[in-house]
Amino acid sequence: MAVISLVGAGLGLIGRSMSHSAIHGGDWRVDASLIAVTAVAFVVLLVVLVLPPYTARRDRLVAQVRQARSDAVVIPAYSSRDLWSEAVEAGAGTGGIARRLTTTLAVALVGDTAEIWIRDDREPRWFVRRTDSRVELRQIEMGQTSQLGLRISDGVRSVSFVPHYGVTNTIGSVERALADLGEDPADHLAP
Repeated sequence: MAVISLVGAGLGLIGRSMSHSAIHGGDWRVDASLIAVTAVAFVVLLVVLVLPPYTARRDRLVAQVRQARSDAVVIPAYSSRDLWSEAVEAGAGTGGIARRLTTTLAVALVGDTAEIWIRDDREPRWFVRRTDSRVELRQIEMGQTSQLGLRISDGVRSVSFVPHYGVTNTIGSVERALADLGEDPADHLAP
């Protein structure tokens, strides 16, 4: 709801500045500055309002998985568009998995399996056998964009995700996830 209000307020400010634009007898330099400041403020407010719920959701899921699997290494992540079809292929339920937007997930490395947990799961949704798995670096479709991420597949089941360890940049998160998976990041990332 706050995001809708923010969008409305931002559009209102831009509309107001345009009503006083050079077309209507105003100074275009002032108008351009006002629009630029409004756009920057809009983006900053959007990040401040939208990012905390996503990170809180991720942190709750990681804590939940760690409570259930205290011996696991947990990779916090967001899903790709492929996650829904990967769940179907694994014979897992698709509840809580977005088909077009991102889904918060955690990959728990327990023994010879990589367990896939989705928000509010009480047990893993599905798993990929690590002993038979292949780890690939790839561009993952995330909404209307793509980000560097990973795909783990054992030939039967798979999971594609963008690892996200807090405020670490994308490359840093991918390197850490590769290391957590027992892979040498240098084998996957070109110098």
